[in-house]
Amino acid sequence: ETFADYSVGDLTVDLRHINPDDVDDVTASLGIGQMTVIIPDDVNVEVDYKVGIGQFDSSIDRGEREVGGLGFDGMLIRADSDDAETIHLTVEVGIGSLQLENQY
Repeated sequence: ETFADYSVGDLTVDLRHINPDDVDDVTASLGIGQMTVIIPDDVNVEVDYKVGIGQFDSSIDRGEREVGGLGFDGMLIRADSDDAETIHLTVEVGIGSLQLENQY
């Protein structure tokens, strides 16, 4: 498992540099700020997300998804390839924004 935990600031989690054969669980937590997660196009991903207060944006499941407000969470699954490995990602932002981006 790979883990990142920050109190305040901007956090970028770039999964392009993770080998899914070696790491299948990634957890990132940010108290206050903006978290951006870059997800390569050649892996399957399961994302458990939670935002206390703020904004959530995602384009990883081939559609744009935006949610804002108080206390929301959910799960996104992108399984484009039977041959690709799957990374399980758990991300949480207390106050701020969470953005999930595809990287082609």
